[in-house]
Amino acid sequence: MKITLKSYEVIDSILEKIKEKYGMNIDRQAVAESSVECQEREYAYKKYKNGRLKKDENGCKIIDYEKSKWITKTVDFYDAELHLYFD
Repeated sequence: MKITLKSYEVIDSILEKIKEKYGMNIDRQAVAESSVECQEREYAYKKYKNGRLKKDENGCKIIDYEKSKWITKTVDFYDAELHLYFD
């Protein structure tokens, strides 16, 4: 099952929750900007001393988790959709 929510529906729900929890009444028109931050892992791969990539027995590159880093990405939420999938 897939549920799709438009950005204005999500913003309205958030504003209702703010009103319920904090007692602040904020109009949707007052929201100047909305964005979503997410973290994505940038993988680094293990290498030999000569710079070639190390591979496992199946021929896949071996990930070096100690050198991999997390990068924060920001996505504009204007005219976006949120998709939720349920079993």
